[in-house]
Amino acid sequence: MNRKSTLFLVLALLLLVCASCKPSDQGTPAPTTASQPTAPLPTEAPTRPAPTPATTPAGTEAAEQEQAWLWQTYTNGNEVRDIALDDEGNLWVATSGGGVQWKADGTYVKYTAHDGLGRNVVMAVAVAPDGSVWFGTERGGLAHFDGQEWATYTMDDGMSSDSVQSLAVAPDGTLWVGHNGMGVSRFDGQQWAIYKTDDGLAGNFVNAIVVDDQDVVWFATTEGLSRFDGQQWATYTEDNGLVDHNVRSLALAPDGALWCATNKGLSRFNGQAWTTFTREEGLVSDQIEAVAVAPDGPVWAGTAFRGLSRFDGQQWTTYTEADGLVSDEIQVILASPAGDAVWVGTRTAGLSRFDGQAWTTYQTDDTVVGNQIWAAAVSSEGTPWVGTDRGASSFGGEGWTTYTDEDGLAQTGVFVIAPAPDGSLWFGGRDGLSHFDGQTWTVYREEDGLADSRVDSIAIAADGSVWCGTWMASAAGVSRFDGQTWTVYSEEDGLVQNSVNGIAVAPGGSVWFATDDGVSRFDGQSWATYTMDDGLVSQGASCIAVGADNVVWVGSTGGVSRFDGQTWTVYRSTDGLASNRTTSIAVASDGTVWVGSDNGVSRFDGQAWTTCSIADGLADNDVKEIAAGPGGVMWIGTAAGITGYVPTE
Repeated sequence: MNRKSTLFLVLALLLLVCASCKPSDQGTPAPTTASQPTAPLPTEAPTRPAPTPATTPAGTEAAEQEQAWLWQTYTNGNEVRDIALDDEGNLWVATSGGGVQWKADGTYVKYTAHDGLGRNVVMAVAVAPDGSVWFGTERGGLAHFDGQEWATYTMDDGMSSDSVQSLAVAPDGTLWVGHNGMGVSRFDGQQWAIYKTDDGLAGNFVNAIVVDDQDVVWFATTEGLSRFDGQQWATYTEDNGLVDHNVRSLALAPDGALWCATNKGLSRFNGQAWTTFTREEGLVSDQIEAVAVAPDGPVWAGTAFRGLSRFDGQQWTTYTEADGLVSDEIQVILASPAGDAVWVGTRTAGLSRFDGQAWTTYQTDDTVVGNQIWAAAVSSEGTPWVGTDRGASSFGGEGWTTYTDEDGLAQTGVFVIAPAPDGSLWFGGRDGLSHFDGQTWTVYREEDGLADSRVDSIAIAADGSVWCGTWMASAAGVSRFDGQTWTVYSEEDGLVQNSVNGIAVAPGGSVWFATDDGVSRFDGQSWATYTMDDGLVSQGASCIAVGADNVVWVGSTGGVSRFDGQTWTVYRSTDGLASNRTTSIAVASDGTVWVGSDNGVSRFDGQAWTTCSIADGLADNDVKEIAAGPGGVMWIGTAAGITGYVPTE
């Protein structure tokens, strides 16, 4: 596919988003059995939010529709963190790519930060007695959805932290919120109360919460199990009989017993005595991530890597991928109140439902392989690529295609992607450099001539030579590959530091290196170094890019530096940058400069800076990488998905 046709596909796709105003829906597939492919069904459009803490109606304003077409975000709804079931049979799923509602008919709707969530990384979900749903996010606060309107709560409203780890709703509607290091927040609908270790909580890292039929609240923490009856606190640890103080999950049994999942097995507490279950008793593993108890009594224990164990009161039975489970890496389990099914949420592969006879898989489709986008690039033909901790994905205009180490990558985790002029691509990661020509994969490591097998930065020169660097302190320098031979350059040759954070090639052929000790330039014969003494805003350089005009842009933790060959110019947050902590830089085809940071993306048109954030359509404010495509199309990789942008002109 040529560049023009690929660009047309991207533009057509994003314009379709404008016409339908469906900014976050990824498709609505029917559930499938473990052995069958997923079949797509028609989509639905969830709602859009207003800024917090106000609420917003489900209808979308005309002005919002006019803006929506500029952005299209892709996330993965199969990285499951929590599950809840409402009275109508809808399954609500917390994922690192948003909240997903699986309906009883097998269709789904995905909700993201563009619909009302404070952030796409959702760690917990709970259904209130009135049927409304609470979503707890990481660093994005708490979102409440009643089916029509969204409301957001943060520390400004009274919560202990904007990062939510666990949720539970009491029968009277009282909400309990567990935080990762900041204790517990309680919300009665009007006021917030905070509880921490000073109040009696065992630990401030709260992994799970349950409320029993006596309105007693139980808290699973990293320092033990806590019980709160509204007046007094009690804590249980190994000294009391708990198998391990780091409690991962909780479940209440019909007989009133409490089951605790830990990294050393399961503990059952009947109010008086503790009983421990480990591999010796029949568990498939002692590292238990999740536990649930069915209404008829069976106990289900999910492990981190080895599948699922079921206890009928007498013996344990194990289920794994070989039996139909979608993945052996289990995060959460939910037993249906009717006793007709068990839902299992996995770390990366979606959901499995077991009805006692067969397993059925539920997965959202049309998604990138992972939500933590580490790398982004656009091939010479205009095809966007992303790299994640779970592999690389390319976008063909209708969906994403994923490649992992099983396909030929040196390793599943991809740190950097660089397109070559001949249409091939280079991928760097923790354990080697991978080259993909569209058909064949070739891997290079230290034994082949690389300075180090870890590759964090790559740049391709006009002559096709490949430059590779790593930021490891033990690195031997940067490597150049001419297609036949590897050459290594280090501090001894003139490189300012062997630990390299970024590489860029100028139109004239010189190569620029961003390091923790400044910037180096190599013209093929001699080296030049630039530091704060020369005009850099910060000694450490995190990223680097060179425009068609030969202007060099350097990002750091102190802002952005621009070098026109003679003079350095510095830009900081006071000049319009979203943040001084710069993570990535890309120069668009129209010459505008895009800067990613930990607080959004900033665009410089030569005169002024404009910042875009979640509120404007960005997947997340934590930007990891930016890639420029033809026609001004930009792809922005974040910690919670990737966003494609098309300019209005």
